[in-house]
Amino acid sequence: AKACENRGVPLKFAVSPVADRLVKHHRGFGGVAYIHLHDEADTAAATETLGSLAGVEAVMDRKTAARRFSLMESRIGDLVVLPDKHTVFGDLAQEYEELAPGYRSHGSLYEMDIPLLLFNYSGATPRYQDINYNIDLSRFLFAAK
Repeated sequence: AKACENRGVPLKFAVSPVADRLVKHHRGFGGVAYIHLHDEADTAAATETLGSLAGVEAVMDRKTAARRFSLMESRIGDLVVLPDKHTVFGDLAQEYEELAPGYRSHGSLYEMDIPLLLFNYSGATPRYQDINYNIDLSRFLFAAK
């Protein structure tokens, strides 16, 4: 939000939907930002401004992001912003901050490979090709129970 405001494109608000109360872990930063605009007429200016920022890899409108990531349009912003591999989004007093080398976050396209461990399980394991979404894993675990 500060980056856009500093460039004359005020936003209604911006939020990282993966932010949680574990601020000691990742300070509430995340690998995606939902941008809510004051007016739909601000879409082009906001998209251009956000897309020009260092660390921003993609800016998508609501419909494109919902379709690509199987999201509910009513629960995301007017724009969805994705960072590059070395960038996270969050609320800062200033526009930019260099984070420690060991900093960890979640929610970006670069954090999608997550190991799955089944402890003390003796049944058939799912094929990795069959687990594409959290719901696929939930269905497997529920059926295995």
